[in-house]
Amino acid sequence: NEVERLMFGDWGPKVFRGVPFVLVDPQGGRAANVIMLHGPQGALPPGMPRSVSLPVNSPAAAIHLLGGVSGWGFPYGREPTTSLIVRLHYHDGKTEDHELKNGEHLADYIRRVDVPGSEFAFDLGGRQLRYLSVQPQRTEPIERLELVKGDDVTAPVVMAITVETRK
Repeated sequence: NEVERLMFGDWGPKVFRGVPFVLVDPQGGRAANVIMLHGPQGALPPGMPRSVSLPVNSPAAAIHLLGGVSGWGFPYGREPTTSLIVRLHYHDGKTEDHELKNGEHLADYIRRVDVPGSEFAFDLGGRQLRYLSVQPQRTEPIERLELVKGDDVTAPVVMAITVETRK
């Protein structure tokens, strides 16, 4: 649905708060360019995955997310439920979870709605993309990062991720 798409005027790299993000050009709908996780409502979200893993293979100072939005998010659902978990899998087998809450970190994408745990980043034809980051608690190398659907009715969306490596 054209009205529900998150479309930039161009798909070149974007910078927000000094953090570069590389976007994937959807090539007129021929290429998948966002991560949307499972949600129980609508036509598309019920068929989306409940988790997605991405390789990191590096120690990280921060994981920067261009997203912070969901379908059926705040203010539609006002309870601070877990919408998305950023799970870090370290090379030693240990994991670390960062829970992102609806109404605190994530808001509905359909219009600008501010929440305290993320920052408005881009207006995409009246729809919003937000910025937030998580800081790993450990200095060891992260093998992969997993985005896991939380236990609520939202359908979280992530447009881009930048891993800030440790110096």
